[in-house]
Amino acid sequence: MPIILDTGACVSCVDENLVANVRDRIKAVQGMNVKTATDEPVQILGRIEIILEISHCVILFPVFVAKGVGDCCILGNDFHLKFGTTIDFSRRRAQFIIANGRKIS
Repeated sequence: MPIILDTGACVSCVDENLVANVRDRIKAVQGMNVKTATDEPVQILGRIEIILEISHCVILFPVFVAKGVGDCCILGNDFHLKFGTTIDFSRRRAQFIIANGRKIS
């Protein structure tokens, strides 16, 4: 699954097509209004916990399931704040802080 680190996104989301085989695990959410950077509304279908593997570390993280965001997972500022994301643009690397202050990239 392609992952986008989006520092302009407030919340993390995944396209509905990428979680179609586990649709029964999607939990309903009420009153969630999300818009794109161009102010277009995004239809939120629910919330699901996904498994991310980064540098052999498994991370469970809840994301919103959205309609039509492209076949990718967008990690927004909710993820970046929780895992202390540091992005080194010159080296094209990202670093995250997980349990016990351990850093992975």
